[in-house]
Amino acid sequence: MSFRSKLVFAILLPALLCIAVVWGNSYHRSMEQIERGSIDSIERTLKNKSEQLDGYLKTAYFAAVRLAADADFLREGAAFAAPGEQTAAQALRLSERMKSQIPEGGLIDAIYLYLPAADTVVSSDEHHMLEAAGTAAPFDVSFWQSAPQTGIQPVARNSTGGTPELYYAYVRDLTDENGVAIGRLLVGIKERVLYYALLDELGRDEYTQCYLLDNAGQVISSRYIGDIGLAADSLAEMPALTSAVQSGGCSKAGSRMLYASVQGGFSDCRLLYLTDRARLTHDLRQQQIMLPFILLIVLIAVLLAQLLSRWIYRPVGQLMNAMDAVGEGKLETRVQLAASDELQQLGRRFNAMARRIRELVEQQVRDRLARRQAEMRALQHQIKPHFMYNTLNTIRYTALLQNDKKVGEQLADFIALLEASTNKQGTFITLREETALVEHYVALQRYRYMNCFTVAYEISDDALPCYVPRLLLQPLVENAVLHGMDIKRSDNRIEISAKTENDFLRITVRDNGKGMTEEQAQQLLEGQNDAHRQFTGIGLSNVRERLALYYGEQGGFSLISAPGEGTEIELVLPASRDPLAFAIDTDSEETEEQA
Repeated sequence: MSFRSKLVFAILLPALLCIAVVWGNSYHRSMEQIERGSIDSIERTLKNKSEQLDGYLKTAYFAAVRLAADADFLREGAAFAAPGEQTAAQALRLSERMKSQIPEGGLIDAIYLYLPAADTVVSSDEHHMLEAAGTAAPFDVSFWQSAPQTGIQPVARNSTGGTPELYYAYVRDLTDENGVAIGRLLVGIKERVLYYALLDELGRDEYTQCYLLDNAGQVISSRYIGDIGLAADSLAEMPALTSAVQSGGCSKAGSRMLYASVQGGFSDCRLLYLTDRARLTHDLRQQQIMLPFILLIVLIAVLLAQLLSRWIYRPVGQLMNAMDAVGEGKLETRVQLAASDELQQLGRRFNAMARRIRELVEQQVRDRLARRQAEMRALQHQIKPHFMYNTLNTIRYTALLQNDKKVGEQLADFIALLEASTNKQGTFITLREETALVEHYVALQRYRYMNCFTVAYEISDDALPCYVPRLLLQPLVENAVLHGMDIKRSDNRIEISAKTENDFLRITVRDNGKGMTEEQAQQLLEGQNDAHRQFTGIGLSNVRERLALYYGEQGGFSLISAPGEGTEIELVLPASRDPLAFAIDTDSEETEEQA
């Protein structure tokens, strides 16, 4: 199958599959999204309305609390309820105090004070300021006597027209300072006033209903007065309302519905919203007429795909031919595309890649030639060290034959150091081997300086197998000998200690010599005095650079010194027992060759 055919199928098959899958599922997914979006919007609205409801009821609750705590109001109420003639002035003062607790813009209709001793009800409503607690009073005596103090509760209020009005009431007992009951206080809100303030805008059409339920799940406010008193499960077939915020699907009289409910935190009342699903998806069903147009667009896309495939294939074919040529070894092949799109960028990158491949091949050839030349030079340089080893060993055996053991020992120490300095022992050696090299060096220097110094070793057993860069300690000891030791003294002392801590090897070299100034220490660290070294020419700067090269941030180097107080150098490096763990590629190759 040609590339163009593949391209056509690559365009058509996904398009047709997408149309089939999307069209088959779009209706249901879109309906779910619409329903979910509608529910989310309704829940946000119900939460706001629930907060408003809590605010209205808090106003009524706190009005009752403030009056129950008002000593003057309680005193006047007790005086009014006392035996004797009740005056209109007393009732007016009580009415005014209750009216002062009704905020402007709130929903509180009136506040009532029931005084059983006087069988009287005093109201903040000027039309019902003082009435007897009989059947004609705003509320029946049985309600006053049995109403609980907890939460809001619906109660029927006797209106002047004879038609009862539904009230939401907060009831609170009033007692004097001695705990003697004075009466009962009622803060009332008209049900219709609360409905129009909260629920009216949510259920104005025939497809939606909004209800206010009490904590027992009974309707206490609705668009239709006849719904008041119904249980929530009689409104629709839906799950029990147990969560503070709850929504989902339900049914009512055979119709599929959606419901959302939010319970208030203060009032403990619940707002319930019901809406018809069919109304939400009406517009979505109208979109089914778009199917013929979509099929027509697909057919047009097929024709365009055939034409576009021929146009697109031309530069792709040029790239394929160029790739074949490069694959055959013709690295000078380049492609020139007239297009000005991503294919042109692809052609440029192909040309850059071919150019880079040619450069890398040429560089690899040059590197191989340079490596061969370096190996030849290294072979030539090895002639002199081998000749020196053989000559020195001959002198050493001659001294031993002449019973000059001192000279033989010195030559043995020198040969060991010479082998170490010519990299015969590998880039990394154990601390045990490094310490042996230091001992050879110290033996030669003690002979030279007439044993005017001593060296003490304090190296833990777990530190000896750790691998360190070759000739790491010798430059530090040489620094102590050259710059710290006073040959006029016989108590010169060098201490070498090593231990492992938390997977790190800590090595310290200290002396009790002359010490140095900060300027002198800086010169040593910068390698200004390395040319005057007597043996390897490796200075402190070289040690510090090698630590950074091999270990990076894991390696540490510190120098502490002061004139007359000696010098202390501390090295910190990983405690490794693998000679290749931190070796550079060339180091690992040398170690493998020596092995």
